Amino acid sequence: MDIIQALQGLAPALNELMFFITNLGSERAYIIFLLIAYLAIDARVGRLLGVALLSSFYLNFMLKGIIDTPRPFVLEPSLSLGEQYDATGIGAGFPSGHAQASTTFWGLAAVFVRRSWFWLLAIIIIVLISISRMYFALHLPIDIIGGIVIGIGVILLALWVFRTAEGASLNKGLIIGLGILVPFIIHLIVPNVVSIPESDLLMGGLAAFITGPAIYKHVVAGKLWQRGLLALIGIVLAFVFLIGSSLVLPEEVKRNALGGFIRYLALGYVGVLLTPWLGRALRLVPHTVPRATLKTHA
Repeated sequence: MDIIQALQGLAPALNELMFFITNLGSERAYIIFLLIAYLAIDARVGRLLGVALLSSFYLNFMLKGIIDTPRPFVLEPSLSLGEQYDATGIGAGFPSGHAQASTTFWGLAAVFVRRSWFWLLAIIIIVLISISRMYFALHLPIDIIGGIVIGIGVILLALWVFRTAEGASLNKGLIIGLGILVPFIIHLIVPNVVSIPESDLLMGGLAAFITGPAIYKHVVAGKLWQRGLLALIGIVLAFVFLIGSSLVLPEEVKRNALGGFIRYLALGYVGVLLTPWLGRALRLVPHTVPRATLKTHA
């Protein structure tokens, strides 16, 4: 609690800055980051980032439900800086979801970028997001440490699975079938045992990142402005679908296990299927991809 109180000694001067930083670890921010990675930088790496990040989030919620530790502002209500900040903390305290997810995403991205400046950037982002969570009394230091350690574990596991899968000859139909069926079964069973907020979003998105690239292979190519525009189109379409489906679909459909899963599977497909197809149709993605590009992104 002393660390939290020391950080809050600067409140409210840093409230807005810390709120911006903490929102870099929100689900909506990661939708943007994943679409940029998949559509404009490297589809192969973007797919791995999506699978690893969504799995990490799900594991985090499972651990929160099992361990079930209170957050600091619950233990000491005077530490709360306001309901709008408290609302960014879903579920129990340990381990920190923001610390775990940021470690998973930025750490794994740094493994593939292999640049010292990007490693420094990744570490700064992880540290700042972690500090923001303590600033708002949403996590104790042990929650942050636990999230970072588990995030590193997820990275190591993801790299092992990725390298194993790359060396295997997998049937496309099997990938698509199991890639949808297994996440859906997990979504049906696990939330009945342990509370998993947004299970439909996480498992629907996971199924999309597993199966979408097998249905329609996207290879990042073209000039920088073309790739940037494609990513922007994907982001706009994704949020239009997200907001539109929220307004149009009845609550009983959105809360239904099947309806929620299909909704977020479709959201994922907007990013990894529809947008690449539009990119090809609009000639933002060249119809003939240079061999060097194929070797880099295959």
